[in-house]
Amino acid sequence: MEVTMTLYEALEKKKILESKIDSISYRIPRLVDTKKTYGDTNIDGTPISEIERSIQAGKDAYYALVINLRELKAAINDANATIKIEVAGKTYSIANAIARLR
Repeated sequence: MEVTMTLYEALEKKKILESKIDSISYRIPRLVDTKKTYGDTNIDGTPISEIERSIQAGKDAYYALVINLRELKAAINDANATIKIEVAGKTYSIANAIARLR
């Protein structure tokens, strides 16, 4: 599916995705750290199959966010390389203007 947005919208979306990924990242080790007792339940009595489904759903959601972020960063980089701006009478790509500024 293709989505059209402005560069500013893309940068804002990138911040949101990075924030979501950061908030999920610290929870992943806790999800995987389930302790199995004897039988098909963990110490709390939750069925292992239910825990596995929950872990898999969390992993799938995390990977979807990472893939979306990767694609968004690529689109931002392409836009920065192709969009032209004028600075002091000279035309530069956004990427070149940022490099000159730094």
